[in-house]
Amino acid sequence: MNMSLLEICQQLPDIDVSEFHRFTSKWINYVKSNTTSDNIPESDWNQLFTRSNPVAGIDRGEMQDRIKQRNGERETNERRSFVSNWNKIFLPILKGIINPDSGNRIEKIKDVRDTMRNVIIQGGGRNTKAAINRMLITFCPDILIRIPNEDNTKEFMELLRPFSNPDEPLTANEDWVDNSTNIMEFLKRQLGETIQKRTIWDVYISLKNSDKRYSMATNNERETSMLDKYTSLLKTNKNLILTGAPGTGKTFLAKDIAAQMILNKSYEEVMDDEEDKDLFSHYSDFVQFHPSYDYTDFVEGLRTKNDTNGNVGFERKDGVFKRFCKRLFTNDLLMRQEDVFEPIYQSVYDAIEKGRLKHLKTPYGSFEVGVEKGRIVYGSDRRTESKDNLKLLYDHFFLKNKFDLSDLHKDDYWNLIAKLTEGKTKTCDYVYYSGILQKMLDIADKKYEEDNTPYIFIIDEINRGEISKIFGELFFSIDPGYRGEKGKVNTQYQNMVAEGDVFKNGFYVPENVYIIGTMNDIDRSVESMDFAMRRRFAWQEVTAEESYTNMIEQDPEFALAKDEIKARMFNLNKAIVETEGLDEAYQIGAAYFRKYLDYQDKTNPFDCLWENHLKGLLFEYLRGNRRAKELLEKLHDAYNKKSLNE
Repeated sequence: MNMSLLEICQQLPDIDVSEFHRFTSKWINYVKSNTTSDNIPESDWNQLFTRSNPVAGIDRGEMQDRIKQRNGERETNERRSFVSNWNKIFLPILKGIINPDSGNRIEKIKDVRDTMRNVIIQGGGRNTKAAINRMLITFCPDILIRIPNEDNTKEFMELLRPFSNPDEPLTANEDWVDNSTNIMEFLKRQLGETIQKRTIWDVYISLKNSDKRYSMATNNERETSMLDKYTSLLKTNKNLILTGAPGTGKTFLAKDIAAQMILNKSYEEVMDDEEDKDLFSHYSDFVQFHPSYDYTDFVEGLRTKNDTNGNVGFERKDGVFKRFCKRLFTNDLLMRQEDVFEPIYQSVYDAIEKGRLKHLKTPYGSFEVGVEKGRIVYGSDRRTESKDNLKLLYDHFFLKNKFDLSDLHKDDYWNLIAKLTEGKTKTCDYVYYSGILQKMLDIADKKYEEDNTPYIFIIDEINRGEISKIFGELFFSIDPGYRGEKGKVNTQYQNMVAEGDVFKNGFYVPENVYIIGTMNDIDRSVESMDFAMRRRFAWQEVTAEESYTNMIEQDPEFALAKDEIKARMFNLNKAIVETEGLDEAYQIGAAYFRKYLDYQDKTNPFDCLWENHLKGLLFEYLRGNRRAKELLEKLHDAYNKKSLNE
């Protein structure tokens, strides 16, 4: 780019933003003067919560209507929750963010945002991110840019990157407040007083239209970039929840993220290779929550057990997540490999040969060790033992997943080698064997501890279970800041955990265990996830538009129908957003439209798709609306438009 950002800005038209400033000043004064909800005129409440809000209408041009619909009107429940909690909750906390000189202001803004979301959700409203961001802009117009949509803000950050200092480039992150404040600070430095004029949105649109990356990027490049974004977010936060409308492919995306992190391949590539499938099944697991799912299924619980006399008793059993975490310690995948002994034996041999290892310890003291003629020798008389017998002992103890030097000196191990060789070898020099064996097992443990391969646990429909009840005390352990032994907790049946269990002294989530959850925004059971648990996850929305790109546009099976599918899908979703009582959370993802292939041999496959899959879903959306039949007809009309220009 040849022009500076200021030169680009100066070429754009200035817009009268006096209405915006009057609006924000009014609400800031309400906070400063401790105005109670009863004293705020109804007209002002109306303006705050409807599309006439200047923050919602600040953007103009072809994007204006969509911005108003997506970020504008809020439900009655959300408004009622905000108004009823104004005096006791919102008014006090807003005082801490309206003052430009307030210390730690950005963190305070984040706290206010989180409180707003929590209170509104508890009051029966939805977690409408852009609408809440719009509220923050109302009270902090000096520090937040006038773009409430989080995806637009991230994109704007990337577009501004070429104008930033190469040594300190602008970098988008997952928190809208950080992105918004960073952009505002950057624009103030670059544009000076010009920033006070209505140019921010125009700068964004101008840069977006001129940026060749968006017009030249291939579908594969976009997909890779999108997947990289998700994997980066998961690596940083340890826990990730994919949200979005039904049918946006969140479950498949979760598996794709897991495959990318574990094997650096797509999920489809992994499923086409038997060896990769085996690796993937070891390093990942999948469970679907439902209302009956509980702590005993997930962590641990008591299960019935019949003894030899037929009496019924109970025993403690690990749940699916605890068993999954144990994979890092039992290392059953490594044990299945036939060559597990050779590389570890060779490590000991090389260390001895090169002089790094000269003595090995036993309960009876240490002994000299060396190599001769390709064999390990030990003791003053330079004795050797059978490498084959050493492998039998190694495999025996490794499979038991525990070893103590004293084990080889107990009576029941005295003739162990005879048992393992089925009588072919009567005795073994257990003193020397114990030293070599312990060294090999130490190397095996160290080798595994250094394996940082991600272990990824996927929870589908995570919001359909009672989260706090299912996780129990793991509420603490899954926190990204308390992974590993510093997050150790005693589980409900800790006193019944057997000796030798890796979690005998408490359970914790290892550092390289990652959790991905999926959920539909419109599922009201989302309210079962309490606010503290929500903070332990990063959240990423998967939009209907993204699902079309990922699931249809790039699939050769849809080559002839993809344009019409896009038109019908996008027109229907636009109509859904415009329908009373619905919004973008009710849009329909591309997974529903993939069912087109089931009917492509029919006379009119799109009619079949509507009658068999879409009509029933939309009717459920509209259930209870007295105009349901009329609105369903309007949605059907929108679905039947075969062009985006109709």
